[in-house]
Amino acid sequence: MNLHQIPSVDEVLLNAVLRVAHDECRHGEWRDIEPALAATWERMRNPQAPHWEDVADRVRSCCEENGMPLR
Repeated sequence: MNLHQIPSVDEVLLNAVLRVAHDECRHGEWRDIEPALAATWERMRNPQAPHWEDVADRVRSCCEENGMPLR
């Protein structure tokens, strides 16, 4: 599923999280990056947007699909 097709997703926040994940996946491990992404998502998402648990696997998949190693 395309992340941009998730109902009520804040496009600006989603794009920011994807960009950070894309950059950080090259340099770090998912287990180190994910807590900061989760905290940021939960603090900044609009109330109707999905919780981090609902988008985390998709964000991680985007890193994997783009050839980013998830050390």
